[in-house]
Amino acid sequence: MQGTRSNKNKKIRNPKIFHGVNPEFGPCPSCGEKGVLKRSRPRTAWERIVKTITPFGYYRCKKCGWRGPILKYVMTRESAKNLFLYFIYALITALIVKFVITKFIMK
Repeated sequence: MQGTRSNKNKKIRNPKIFHGVNPEFGPCPSCGEKGVLKRSRPRTAWERIVKTITPFGYYRCKKCGWRGPILKYVMTRESAKNLFLYFIYALITALIVKFVITKFIMK
């Protein structure tokens, strides 16, 4: 078919706000070596709670022995723009709803 275009060059926007990353490939916060982090299981009840309800995971450095929580999600510039736009849309919607309620319903 001659009239069709290739979708290869179109940029696909991802609406996700936070993107998951694997901290095992990142640098150690203590010694700075890359690729030496290993997932570590929570040792206390508090660490289990932190791991369960927050985006942090516990990791240990194979080289220097450092152990602690590392953020497993990052926010990119594109996702920050999306978050800002969602906030603006919500604000505009709330103002419109407030206007409608005060002007037409609460007479």
